[in-house]
This record gives sequence, structure tokens and C-alpha cells, in this order.
Amino acid sequence: MSLDVWADNKSFVDNEAPLWAYSSNLMNSNCTGCHGLTALDHYNANQWIGVIKAMETRTSLTKEQSRMLTQYVQKHASDMAGSEK
Repeated sequence: MSLDVWADNKSFVDNEAPLWAYSSNLMNSNCTGCHGLTALDHYNANQWIGVIKAMETRTSLTKEQSRMLTQYVQKHASDMAGSEK
């Protein structure tokens, strides 16, 4: 099986750092209104899904921002290689 995909290069980024900086800002500005900032490695990737779902109704995050934040915390979770300690 093979799959050919065509996409405009403008749709991709070659550096994750700006995405993670944006996501970190989302976390800092939305998650610290009620409690201290939770360390990214406090939960594993699967646990973060429930945490974000439970908290998103208490924020003004859009669905897209919530998805971005979920990706950020999952990719930096305790069980992910290279997670922040």
C-alpha cells in the first residue's frame, strides 16, 4: 500500500518551539487563575486528557486552544521521552 499526499508547505512548521511557547502561555494564562501551575510531568499523557477535559469549561479556551494545550501537556508528560523534569 502507498499513499501520496499533497499539501501546501505553508501548512507545516519546521520548528516546534513556537508552538510549545504558545501552549505554555495558554497554560500559564488559563490554569493559574484558580490554582498554582501544575508541573508538566505531574501526570502521564493519558491522565492529562482527563485533567484538561475537566478544567476546560472553567476557562475561555476555544476548542482549538484546548486541543493545542492537550497536545502540549501530553508531549511533555511524565511518561514521554524527553519530558521536562
